Amino acid sequence: MANRTVLVVDDDEEICAAITDALADEGYRAIGGLGAATLRVAAEEQPDVILLDVLMPILDGADLSRLLRAHPRTADIPIVAMSAMPRKNAPPGLCYDAWLGKPFDLLNLFIVIDAVTDRA
Repeated sequence: MANRTVLVVDDDEEICAAITDALADEGYRAIGGLGAATLRVAAEEQPDVILLDVLMPILDGADLSRLLRAHPRTADIPIVAMSAMPRKNAPPGLCYDAWLGKPFDLLNLFIVIDAVTDRA
């Protein structure tokens, strides 16, 4: 269901822009985020879901997901981990509610977003 706010966190600006544009085209409110600034943006914006790239430099998806889960304003926001790596190779400590393998088609993206937000 559109009209939900989605925070997209990816170190690749082109991927982030492509995802946020696709979400906006479908009626979602899409916000891009990067690194530690994601914590502030998530706490302030209170998105309905966070799409989180797993493999990022400096502050990777596992570290960022743990920080999001530890913060009282972001602890309950569903996290969809996005990665080209197989789910079975996810880093230890990665906190997520759903997995989205890259590359993914947009229909699958919308289905996953709706599924985790409906559960929340």
